Amino acid sequence: GAIATILLALVLMFAPTNKENKEERAAKRGRGAVAMVLYPLGVWVLFGVNNFGLKVVQTTLIAPQESAMFSAVIFAFAALFGFGALLIRDGGKLRVEPKSALGGVALGVANFFVTWGMLRGLAEVPASLFFPLYHTTIVALVAVLGTVAFRERLSAVQWAGVAVAAVGIVMFFV
Repeated sequence: GAIATILLALVLMFAPTNKENKEERAAKRGRGAVAMVLYPLGVWVLFGVNNFGLKVVQTTLIAPQESAMFSAVIFAFAALFGFGALLIRDGGKLRVEPKSALGGVALGVANFFVTWGMLRGLAEVPASLFFPLYHTTIVALVAVLGTVAFRERLSAVQWAGVAVAAVGIVMFFV
């Protein structure tokens, strides 16, 4: 049961991201093949560490009404760290294109609300239900939005990954 679930989760993560054709895959055999396995596995492990950390913070460090302030402090430090890294990289002169700055702010605001929403959701729903639903929904939603917003064409394997995600979401409510 648990091993099959873990393997299915890895397949679900890999399927929507595997857009290479047969020739590209053949060219990447060897060290590229290792990267094709390690990348989804690394992402999966790091998401697990992040999920664990968020649940620990939510249960031991902050009250539900403090989740917005906690998220704001985290993102303020992330912004300071990012600007510091840019200063170091650019030799003390901050050179940021307005388009990049606007994109960074938009991404930061979106991530703030995602983190705040996750903390609020974890306060209401058990983590064993919340995280699978959250991540499965994200995989399916991003794949579908990519086809609509950016006219991406998904392969049969990628659509199968989206279908597995949808079935998983439905199974939680049956």
